[in-house]
Amino acid sequence: MSFHKQVANMLRDKYPKTIARSPEEFARHCEGGGEYEAAAIYYLKAGEQAILKSASIEAVDLISKTLSLCESIDDPIKQDALELQAHITIGAPLQAAKGFADPNVLETYERALQLNKNIGD
Repeated sequence: MSFHKQVANMLRDKYPKTIARSPEEFARHCEGGGEYEAAAIYYLKAGEQAILKSASIEAVDLISKTLSLCESIDDPIKQDALELQAHITIGAPLQAAKGFADPNVLETYERALQLNKNIGD
């Protein structure tokens, strides 16, 4: 078992409050240990915490990690659901960080719309 997986398991089993306070750290260990779905979820949680602190650039960076990791999730339903949630969540901080006219903002919302249609089918 890898070091990161051991740390992730220890945090999960013994220190859940630490995970709640520092989801990015937990996500990093999950990612290093090959737990990509958990890593994606906790990077998203860390991004949500950054949004609450008005740290738009940090939020965009963290949620972008979620989006990158979504490709590693085996279950396509879980993958699409998490990717949709990430695209919806990243929209506002992306606008704040890059401006409303940035093409990434439009791409983000278009992808969210497409995922929403796919999930609804």
